[in-house]
Amino acid sequence: MSTLTVAPTIRPGTLKDCKDLLTIYQTTRWLDRQYTHVGEVKQEHQGRFFRRWGWLVAEIDEKVIGEIVFRTEEHSGGKSVGHIVSIDVDVRYQKRSIGRELVSEAERILRERYVDKTVANSTPQSYNFWMKLGYFSRQALVDIACDVSTLKGNSRNGLKTEPVKSFYHLPRSLRFSNLSPVGQVAKLAAPVLDGIARGAIYEFYDGDDFVGVGVITKVNSGTADFVADVVYGQESRMNDVIIKTMRLAKRIHVKTLQSTIPKTQIEKYEGVADWNIQDSSLIPVTRLL
Repeated sequence: MSTLTVAPTIRPGTLKDCKDLLTIYQTTRWLDRQYTHVGEVKQEHQGRFFRRWGWLVAEIDEKVIGEIVFRTEEHSGGKSVGHIVSIDVDVRYQKRSIGRELVSEAERILRERYVDKTVANSTPQSYNFWMKLGYFSRQALVDIACDVSTLKGNSRNGLKTEPVKSFYHLPRSLRFSNLSPVGQVAKLAAPVLDGIARGAIYEFYDGDDFVGVGVITKVNSGTADFVADVVYGQESRMNDVIIKTMRLAKRIHVKTLQSTIPKTQIEKYEGVADWNIQDSSLIPVTRLL
């Protein structure tokens, strides 16, 4: 393990940093994805969604040894919440407070954006790291999956469906969370709108009133991730939005639908399909700024 002789410099990231980040990802993200060339890293840092997010790197001797990506999101009741999307530190520099400094600088920037709470999803292995920074666990998540053939719910009439195909300014419908996990809508919508993944995005309206959104993102030939959510004040329509989103998923010809939802929201999905439900390995954590 390297010994730090100088304090790291925390600065905004640039595409030139992706070469160093490739090496970091190959050791920190190998369980989730196999990164083989720098173009894959650049692709993740060039999307229209990403340009709205905060991106900081930690550098020592002109070499990037860590990264944090964060954003703001409108949460239930119109309040803004900070979302730490990801944090990666070179394994040779871990346990040297690099992660702590990255989080601290991201929090400072989020406070300037009038955010008073920050959330992140922790793995079991990194839970102690977040606890030492003053984060505490919040509502548990569950992973749910079903065969499309088991769909059996019917939504009430009155919801108008509008597909989101292209845009210049990011729609408000993709910048909020209420009943879905923070960041889930943006996570699934980004690769679809940037042309990286196949999928579909729908907005739902009751007359002229925006009710909610549904996103379906294809994982492979037979499986798609999906997320459904409604804005604050429209919680009674959540079941309708779930059903409509899942039925629209048939248009991309998948056999299995899967999602990650708060454990407290399971009842809104009951009766819609035959679900396989298991506790998620992710631990949502939060901190008041």
